[in-house]
Amino acid sequence: MKAFTLITLFFVLSSFASSGNYKPVKEAETTVLICTGKYSKRYHNSQCRGMKSCKGDKKKVSLSEAKKMGLTACGYCYK
Repeated sequence: MKAFTLITLFFVLSSFASSGNYKPVKEAETTVLICTGKYSKRYHNSQCRGMKSCKGDKKKVSLSEAKKMGLTACGYCYK
């Protein structure tokens, strides 16, 4: 009975995936913190100690937006 159930489940799922109606769920956009200071080069998570030295304003942006701005991951919070 287990084998029959598993085989049936496999065929149902594989037919659903190949039917063209399958759409992957879009992942939620990750939000990061950036410092708007003159020499800022990194993006941070909300718990990062590196944001303490921020001389400008702190701003929340999407991860993709931070990368488009040329910022890279902080060494403290993204090891």
